[in-house]
Amino acid sequence: MSQSDDYTPGEQAGGKPKFASDIYAVGMIGIQAVTGLVPGQFQEDSNTGEIIWRNYAQVSDEFAEVLTKMVRDHFSQRYKNATEALQALIPPDKTIVIPPPPPKKFPTKIMLGLGMAVAISFAGGYIVNQVLSYQAALTATTKKAEEFLKQGNDKLDKRDSQGAINTLTEAIRLDPKFAEAYSRRGVAYSNIENNQKAIDDLQKSVKLFATQGNNSASKHDQGRIRDYLKDYQGAIALYNESINLDPHDARTYQNRGIAHYSLGDKQAAIADFNQAIKINPNFAIAYHQRGNSRSDLGDKQAAIADFNQAIKINPNFAIAYKNRGYIHYELGDKQAAIADYTQAIKINPKYSKAYHVLGYIHYDLGDKQAAIADFQQAVKLYQQQKGNEELLKIAQDRIRELQK
Repeated sequence: MSQSDDYTPGEQAGGKPKFASDIYAVGMIGIQAVTGLVPGQFQEDSNTGEIIWRNYAQVSDEFAEVLTKMVRDHFSQRYKNATEALQALIPPDKTIVIPPPPPKKFPTKIMLGLGMAVAISFAGGYIVNQVLSYQAALTATTKKAEEFLKQGNDKLDKRDSQGAINTLTEAIRLDPKFAEAYSRRGVAYSNIENNQKAIDDLQKSVKLFATQGNNSASKHDQGRIRDYLKDYQGAIALYNESINLDPHDARTYQNRGIAHYSLGDKQAAIADFNQAIKINPNFAIAYHQRGNSRSDLGDKQAAIADFNQAIKINPNFAIAYKNRGYIHYELGDKQAAIADYTQAIKINPKYSKAYHVLGYIHYDLGDKQAAIADFQQAVKLYQQQKGNEELLKIAQDRIRELQK
């Protein structure tokens, strides 16, 4: 079949064209414009014979319905003529004046043919206009959604999980099929220990990634769901599948490393973090996670070096300051610890756990009033944040003990 045949409906190919036959060609041109695919690339519904195109384009349901009706398999289900199609395309509050048909001295058949050609030309032109306008609006919306994604990621780095949720929700509002935004919002929900909402978001990202042909990312997020359900072996199996599909995704190695870490296999975790860093030398989170593993294995100086590198790459990495501060505290350098916790709080004033630990450090230094103030701020923030009930009680108990 030639490429032009892809724009030809069955009745016309069979030598029995109708007025609705030209509508089919105009509709196919419109669908090609909004999907970027040529007609021969679409599958057909085996039961109805209709082409399957809707999942490949982001257009309004109303516009999609018009295009779908224009390319119905049977001519009787299409618009009867171009004028009818044009009426469906043009909003009720707009009018388009179609030039009058040729003078009556022309034979009737020629008049009808030319009139139809004019109407088809207007319909085709209107579709192209609609497509161009839509694509321009879509590009602007996509860019704005991507800006919100970047802002959300920045807030995640600052440990401002609620702020990240709010920002990523805006990205999703602009683009309801933005798989990466659902995926990152899932991380934010997990950070505030709302695992059900985290899983809900990841289930959406899994489906969207799969629909969009990104099977590696889909497997990756399935692995994260297993992580949140504490099925770490199941998570590792899915991360393995994701890596087989895309061995160059540093994030998958990093998350598999976290799963190994959760199972207590720190060496396997470090091996995965090493690979993530090899793929992406600027992967601040991988340095941070490797620092945690090295700290647990007793190599405090190597851990500090990893946290230093994470902070060098991302100066707003609040949790890296917090964890480096804790190692300074363990090593007896309380002033360095205070400096790191203070910086973490400066980056994220709502960092409740940083205030909590800072309270212990001030207490160890004999500054009871500063310790009480830190614990009180931690309590205030815990009360505003969900999922911290146990830590809230501990901080309240410390305040009561110090006020005796």
